[in-house]
Amino acid sequence: MSNPQANEFTPLLPAEEHGPHETQEQNLNATSAETDRLLPEQPRRRQSSGRGSRQLAAAAIFSRGNRGSVDEAISSAIDDEYDGEQLTRARSRLNSYPVLPEPESIKKKDEETIHTIEQVGSQEQGEEGERDPGDDPNSKYMRVGPLRFWLVFTTVLLGYFVACFDITLMASSHPVITSYFNASNEASWLTTAFMITNTGFQPLWGRLSDTIGRKSVYLIVLAIFALTNLWCGLSNSIGSFIAARAVCGVGAGGTMSMGLVVVNNLVKIEHRGTYISHINVAFGLGAACGAAFGGVICDSIGWRWAFGIQVPIILVCGASAFFTVPNKLGPMLITRSTNKQGDNPGWAAIKNFDSLGLGLLVFAVALFILFFNMGGNDLPWNHPVIIVFIVLAVVLSAGCLWVEKRAKQPIMPLHLLVTHPYANLTYANFLAGVASNTVLFNAPLWFQAVELNTPSASGLRLAAPAIGGSIAGVVTGYVITYTRRLKPMLVIGSIVYLAGSIAIYFMDRRFNEATKIVLITPTPLSQGFIYPGSMMAAFATSSQDDQGVITTTLSLWRNLGIVVGVSISSLVFQNMLNVHLEKGVTGPDAAYWIERAKDSVRAVVTMPDPYQSQVRDAYAQALKLSFITAIVASAILLIAMVPMKLPRLRRGESMNVAGGE
Repeated sequence: MSNPQANEFTPLLPAEEHGPHETQEQNLNATSAETDRLLPEQPRRRQSSGRGSRQLAAAAIFSRGNRGSVDEAISSAIDDEYDGEQLTRARSRLNSYPVLPEPESIKKKDEETIHTIEQVGSQEQGEEGERDPGDDPNSKYMRVGPLRFWLVFTTVLLGYFVACFDITLMASSHPVITSYFNASNEASWLTTAFMITNTGFQPLWGRLSDTIGRKSVYLIVLAIFALTNLWCGLSNSIGSFIAARAVCGVGAGGTMSMGLVVVNNLVKIEHRGTYISHINVAFGLGAACGAAFGGVICDSIGWRWAFGIQVPIILVCGASAFFTVPNKLGPMLITRSTNKQGDNPGWAAIKNFDSLGLGLLVFAVALFILFFNMGGNDLPWNHPVIIVFIVLAVVLSAGCLWVEKRAKQPIMPLHLLVTHPYANLTYANFLAGVASNTVLFNAPLWFQAVELNTPSASGLRLAAPAIGGSIAGVVTGYVITYTRRLKPMLVIGSIVYLAGSIAIYFMDRRFNEATKIVLITPTPLSQGFIYPGSMMAAFATSSQDDQGVITTTLSLWRNLGIVVGVSISSLVFQNMLNVHLEKGVTGPDAAYWIERAKDSVRAVVTMPDPYQSQVRDAYAQALKLSFITAIVASAILLIAMVPMKLPRLRRGESMNVAGGE
């Protein structure tokens, strides 16, 4: 839209009526204002760049004063943010200003301004002093060329695969490991310790990488991941193994979140959907291989090698990342030099690092996970220890919110929890985690207790839906890339979540095999819509420098949703199973078989009739009621997605939420 004032000029003050210094100062201000007037507001590539670019343009006009400098200044000020007509008009009118004599004070001021802007801009280059290959407006990539990008991206995909393999490995290998150490009663801690650190430390990586750079943090988490897998393989006690798994959670979570952050900093926003979909495939394949082949590895070459084989692969990722990831990726706050006022942004970034907020958040998350994992399983819900866990978790969470509100560089910015659309997207990840893991955690139990399948057979029944989820993730990425619309896939995913949760509630053991697979499939499909779609929407509505924190915050809430979904659905299932067993199992030996059914799912297979049929019905009714958790979470998710306004992606522009869909 053209500016109605574009045909008028702000007059320059005649030099003869004022002193040269005063005239130059006023004319500089007038030109900066005229630049603002000639260049109407448009969405910016970086939210903070608009005004500074205009001031640089005005300063360059007066400090250099020739046509080439003006063209260069205006080009750098507006880049490709405006259409050709606006660009031509701006150049024409600004070039018509006279070139005035330049006093030393103005020249010095302009040189300082230009030096400061150039210095900050150098932080955004892939390597200091080298030409940015991503400067090509036709390129999909930023800071690197295509070959180097694909080397980095392959490294990230491999890291994602190994991390997801490691996460799901325990599902099939923990019985072997706990039996080796004669500590079967400690089995739950193998997963709990990992989840606490994997979830609690997520926000650390985004803010830390803002300070010291993406590459440094990525190499750190890969090193932690490799060393802790080696530690797991060499452990000689269950205590040592649990400690190793706890630290391994830090490395695995950081490997995934930082891999995504690195890719986001190298791919332009309008093309990210495609690459995020590829990451989703690596996630699905790694998770499937860990669950499917973990037991095979343990049985064939030993459980220690299940961790040992990961170490060389992670080392290859680390070596590749060292040579291919740009050194200066991210804001790099620590490298910024002292400014004119004597402030050192690098030292300030270290001094203002939100250590207190991080500590409160990690302990609050740990206590929440302990509350949900131990409550009703290891200890009754009214046990004093469980009550202390939840009280302390609430108190620490309140303290964390108080600290984050006042922190200069919060580890988890509160606007992600309270401001539209960030809050919608954050809670969408949480609710999707609740809904999906309610179904995926309890579906194998249905197949083993109600359908009397073996554990391996029940796992294979989830293979096709898992593959479908990966395909849905790929489709989501390509659809967003080519339609440039973010909201439709999120709404579709929410609807499919709700429909799938309702459908599985009506599942019956008398259905044929194809029908059962169809009823399970919508949940993993929905993951493929929601997770990449919400991540893309969060990136599109934020500045480039905030995307590290956004990535790790969404990962935190997604993991919390996983824990809450499993815990709440398990709570509902355990209580309802007791009710239906007591009510439905009858006969002279009912008490004995009820206790057997509570102790072991596999005991159902060997039960005589009529007890087996009665127990299977009790399991079916209890599991159906547990699926209500997924229905409620999916309904809230849909309510959060429908009214949300998101922008349509435009090539070469950062997004804002005004005027969205």
